[in-house]
Amino acid sequence: VTEAELDDEDGGLVWELDVYGSDGARHDVTVDPGNGKVLGKHVSDDDDDRDRHAPRSVRVSPDAAVDAALKAYPGTVTSIDLDDHDGRSGGAAHWEVDVRGKDGKKHELNVDASTGKVTVDRSDDDRDGDDD
Repeated sequence: VTEAELDDEDGGLVWELDVYGSDGARHDVTVDPGNGKVLGKHVSDDDDDRDRHAPRSVRVSPDAAVDAALKAYPGTVTSIDLDDHDGRSGGAAHWEVDVRGKDGKKHELNVDASTGKVTVDRSDDDRDGDDD
């Protein structure tokens, strides 16, 4: 899994996942957040040319990144995305994790994909006027 987003689809919440399969293809998978049942899946025709080996080369799994983010900011994860090309940090891979905190605020976090260290994403500070 390289990306997961909690999304509203036809009036209900679903997880939309991007999965790079062992077949080398990118798959779009839709999952019910209540019971984990796969609701749909197909090979993506999106021409996203990110490094397909990046998910296998990072030490911190998506589950571990979520755990680290929630330990730092308790709440509900609304999205997670592997960013393996970041000019600000010299190309270091990290997970971008959005958390809706128990305080109701949106927290945009980066979790280092090698160490699991959590930092607040400062790149969006003035973009939408939120005070995270």
